[in-house]
Amino acid sequence: MVVHGNGFDAGPGYGAPGDLLPVGGHEGTEHVGLAQGWGRTFRGRAGGRAEFLVAVPTPGEHLLERLLLSFRADPGVVVVDVVASGGGRSLADADAGDGVNLRDDGTGPFVAFGRANTIDLRAAGARPLPTHGLAVLVRVTFEREGTITFHAAGADFEPDE
Repeated sequence: MVVHGNGFDAGPGYGAPGDLLPVGGHEGTEHVGLAQGWGRTFRGRAGGRAEFLVAVPTPGEHLLERLLLSFRADPGVVVVDVVASGGGRSLADADAGDGVNLRDDGTGPFVAFGRANTIDLRAAGARPLPTHGLAVLVRVTFEREGTITFHAAGADFEPDE
């Protein structure tokens, strides 16, 4: 069972003030991004870092199996860490040390839910605890000034038997 959420917001930590810039000249979008029908766009300065948070609905008490991320990013904008938490506890943390280095390969209108941007917790031997709610934190580095548009974050769940 796969569920997803798309209400991304800039998180309070990780980067420094000024790491996020207005999008398309729209004042205030450095804080909340630019909402569009297909997602929410954020712009970062060269050398900047930022974190983004999205809530993903859960189907009750199920086991988290995989995290999924759908986004479009300029060259040099890299997802370096994805953290899932629920019920006040960390459920999964996948960072560059775990091979997370998600880049938009430019082969489609957006990076779809697929092998390149799926963090398979089963493959790593992890079997997180059941959860009644899921928050996904995405950390991004900007190797050069650019934008990232988040379409959705999701999760694949398995019933807790």
